[in-house]
Amino acid sequence: MSRVWRTPGLAALLAGSGLWAGLYLGRVGYSGRFVYGFLLWNLFLAWVPWLLSLPVAWAITHRRRSVGIVALLAWVAFLPNAPYVITDFLHLTVRSPVPLWYDVLLLGTASITGLLAGAFSLRRVEESLDGRVHPWLLQAGVWVVILASGFGIYLGRFERWNSWDVLVHPMSLGQSLLNMPTPRAAVVTAACAGLLGVAYLAVRHQGRGWVNDPESGRD
Repeated sequence: MSRVWRTPGLAALLAGSGLWAGLYLGRVGYSGRFVYGFLLWNLFLAWVPWLLSLPVAWAITHRRRSVGIVALLAWVAFLPNAPYVITDFLHLTVRSPVPLWYDVLLLGTASITGLLAGAFSLRRVEESLDGRVHPWLLQAGVWVVILASGFGIYLGRFERWNSWDVLVHPMSLGQSLLNMPTPRAAVVTAACAGLLGVAYLAVRHQGRGWVNDPESGRD
């Protein structure tokens, strides 16, 4: 358990979530309205990829192949939920009596926290695979996952699909993929993947050796 508290990104995510909670409670206290309450659920979902990266890293470092595959697939499916929060700016509008700048801070805090959750989880999985996968293949895989996450954000925001629909409604999801507006999907995918990519690069070059250390339990 003590290792979890030393896991990279945890302090930043707790701080970001705590700041958002303070801003939200301040908004509710001032306006008497529970506007933007949906952000609480979206922030929870943003944490899921980070939480899933823990069993992924454990399974990889301890050579638990079956557990690792299942955890990795679940992580890939839920990763778009982290940067997805940035699209909640679509709900931004003047909502009296709260000034617009306050809601910008509220949504901005949630968005940054979501991006960091995605970037930290991505970096942790990458470092877990370091030395076990060819470097070029690993880097290519990272950017494929980032691009897929951007596409997942489009599916969530505009097509209204959830990560679990891959298992619950696979046929309907496949049908939706065939009928989607390609230009909009391409632009949203590229932009959202780009934002996640920037966050990932910032995290990647900020800290190294998060998994490959004596505390990680790597064999």
